[in-house]
Amino acid sequence: MIDVHCHVLFGVDDGAGTLDESLAMIQVALKHGMTKILCTPHSIPGHRFEINDFERLNKNFEKLKVAVKEKGYPIELYLGSEFQVSDSALPWIEAKKIVTLNNTNRILVELPWHYSGITTHSEEFYLQALLNSGYRILIAHPERYKSVMQNFDTIKRWREMGCTFQVNSTSLIPGESPEKKALAWRLLDEGYCDVIASDAHVFEGTRINNLEIIYNEIKDRYSEELAEKLCVENPLKCITGEDFN
Repeated sequence: MIDVHCHVLFGVDDGAGTLDESLAMIQVALKHGMTKILCTPHSIPGHRFEINDFERLNKNFEKLKVAVKEKGYPIELYLGSEFQVSDSALPWIEAKKIVTLNNTNRILVELPWHYSGITTHSEEFYLQALLNSGYRILIAHPERYKSVMQNFDTIKRWREMGCTFQVNSTSLIPGESPEKKALAWRLLDEGYCDVIASDAHVFEGTRINNLEIIYNEIKDRYSEELAEKLCVENPLKCITGEDFN
C-alpha cells in the first residue's frame, strides 16, 4: 500500500518531532504493508509553518532518506506538502512556490478548518487560483470541512472544477465523530473518494501509518478492485503524476 498524506518528516510541523520518531512511524508503516510514503508536512502561509518551503523541507527529507537507507528499511520515500489556502497563500500560488507531490503539478490542498488563516474569498476562489496556475488539486480530508458537511453539493461543484479528493482512513473507522464518519463513507458510496491516506502524525495510537484495516473494510464492503484503486493505484499516480482513472 502507498500513503500519500503523512506527517512523517521530522522537525518541521506537528507530526514527527525527531528523526527517531520518523523512523518509528516508518516501522509502523512497514508492519502494516506500506511500500511507499509521500511525506506531506504542513505548509501554511501566514502561520508558523509558512517557513516550510522546498529548501527547508528537503533538508530534513534528505536526512530521513539517508537514515532509512542505513536501517535497510524496504520502503520508498517521496516529498510533498499539505498546502493550506488563504489570502496569505495567494503570493505562493502566483510565484509557484508550493511544494508539490514528488515534483509533479499535483498538490495536496487543505482548506482552513483548524489553523484558520484569513480568507476574504470563497473556497472556490482559492481552488480556481490554483487551477489557473496549472496545479492539479487533491483536496485533503473533505469530510472535515464545514461547507461539505452543510451541503454535499459543495463536493459536486469542486469535482466539476476538476478537483480530486483524499479521504482519511481514520474518518472511516471508529473514533471519528459520527458526522464526519458518515460523510466519509458517503464520499465513497457516491464515487467522490479518489485516494485514501492515513494523515498519520504519530507512531502509536490511532493516527498511525495504517491503511491495512480500511483496505480490508473496503474490500469487504465493495470490492478488492476498489480497495486497490484507492490505496495503491491512485496513490501511485500521485507519485508519478499520472491522471486518476
